[in-house]
Amino acid sequence: MLMEPRSQEWEPPADHFIMESMIDCYLSSDYDDPNFLAWSGPSILSPLTQAEGLFRYVSSIFPSHIHWLEIQFSVIHKYTGESIAVLPFFLPRVEHTPGNLARCRERIWRLVVQCSRSKSSADFRFEIFIWPRDALGWSVNGTIGRFDSISPEWTLNPARFVHNIYYS
Repeated sequence: MLMEPRSQEWEPPADHFIMESMIDCYLSSDYDDPNFLAWSGPSILSPLTQAEGLFRYVSSIFPSHIHWLEIQFSVIHKYTGESIAVLPFFLPRVEHTPGNLARCRERIWRLVVQCSRSKSSADFRFEIFIWPRDALGWSVNGTIGRFDSISPEWTLNPARFVHNIYYS
């Protein structure tokens, strides 16, 4: 059986002015956790980033095995704080259909381009929130706790860090 050549990943047109650095990205322990960290992991919007890299980064922070990542992209009006558009994505650790992250990126970039070409493009800000889910897709907050309850000494323990990355 011949396989079709893999198509190139969609990239935003060169004439739009929104850069990836203008999109804020945060990691939270769950949807309702008011504490969040600025994302310092692999670039979600880069075509060079693979889902495995995202899971390794999140697994290095949280103590439990991460099965899913929920990613929420929001376009927010700068002055009213109102959400103009919200795109939710669920990224499984084991991809049964390769390219889930690429499709996520494409939808995000298409919305960014659409907003950047509007008359009120300067009035928008863009945010990505990421939080882990368990094997069934539920919030893992009961398992991992909130950021404010995780001690810094525990997260910096080299043995725990290596174990979590190795077995992720």
